[in-house]
Amino acid sequence: MPKRLYEIVAADDGEFPSKLMEWGGLDELWEKNQLSHDYNFLTDVAENCRHLEISTEHWGGDAPGLSGIWYAASTRDCDKLEQEMAALVQKLIEKKKSENP
Repeated sequence: MPKRLYEIVAADDGEFPSKLMEWGGLDELWEKNQLSHDYNFLTDVAENCRHLEISTEHWGGDAPGLSGIWYAASTRDCDKLEQEMAALVQKLIEKKKSENP
C-alpha cells in the first residue's frame, strides 16, 4: 500500500520558497552561506527533490498584485525529503566554496 501524501507547505509564489526552506530547517544555513546571491531555492533545490511533489494553481487575472501562482508542496516521506533537501543545500555550499576559494 502506498504511503499517504502529506501537504507540508502551501503559499503564494513570493513566499513559497522561503516557507519550504523554513519547513526543512534550512533557512539559517541558506542565509549564513549567502546562497541566495548565486542560487534559487525553488529551482536549485526543491525542483531536484525526488521526494517532493509541487503543484501550482494560477489565481486572479493578469493584473499585477491581483494575480499570482499558489504553490503546494507535498511528500510521502517527510524524513527522506528533509535529508534530500539538506544534501542538495550542502552540495551548493561546497560548489560555492570551490568556485570562490
